[in-house]
Amino acid sequence: MKHTYWVILFPAGIKVQLTKDKYEVAVKADADVTVKIPQGDYKITGNKRVFSLGVNSFLIADCKIQPK
Repeated sequence: MKHTYWVILFPAGIKVQLTKDKYEVAVKADADVTVKIPQGDYKITGNKRVFSLGVNSFLIADCKIQPK
């Protein structure tokens, strides 16, 4: 079974699948990561929580939409 990596962005409430490499960078305390999706670019700003359920790893983090 394939392992998947997710980030849930708050307050936007958006769930996005990440690559393993991007996930591993995003979970670091001092990481500067921007998630690019069709709705816009969201910068992870902090307050990170990490957990796993089976083959799924989740990062729940605060974010701020970046101006276009």
